Amino acid sequence: MLDDFCESTGYCRRHAARVLHLAGQRYLPGDCILVADPTKHIHRYRPPRYGPLVQQALVTIWAASTFLGPVRLAGGMPLFAENLMMHGHLSIDEETRRFLLQMSPATIGRLLAGERKRYRLHGISHTRSTPLGGRIPIQTYMDPPLDIPGVLAVDRVGHDGGRERWMISTGP
Repeated sequence: MLDDFCESTGYCRRHAARVLHLAGQRYLPGDCILVADPTKHIHRYRPPRYGPLVQQALVTIWAASTFLGPVRLAGGMPLFAENLMMHGHLSIDEETRRFLLQMSPATIGRLLAGERKRYRLHGISHTRSTPLGGRIPIQTYMDPPLDIPGVLAVDRVGHDGGRERWMISTGP
């Protein structure tokens, strides 16, 4: 059938298959009008695997684990679930527990995407990065002392919802 359609229209097989696949669309492949049959469209529907009980338990575990990322949360899922159940903070049945323990990090990330969006903070910081930020060496308490005679850092910081403050740090 596809070969006959290709011969009559002059389309290549790939384009002809695409034209025939789209349901309900009108095409003018020459002198005739082709209308695809909308009943032949295959709608593949997969029911959700994890229900609301699994998602609620996952959110509870995620909040109790101090909002870990999906990879670390999946690694510690048996420990978190067992401890929360033992102390009475999480009451789930065996099937929900099995679903939580077999969940992949990607699935955890997808299921927690809405909750993570709710906890994201925006618009309360005034701190801006400067072009010099990458060129200035930063010293932590683990690093050996810098061989610079003196250091002065001035930064504008605002993490309090509107009021800005200036921070001045001096070094040795």
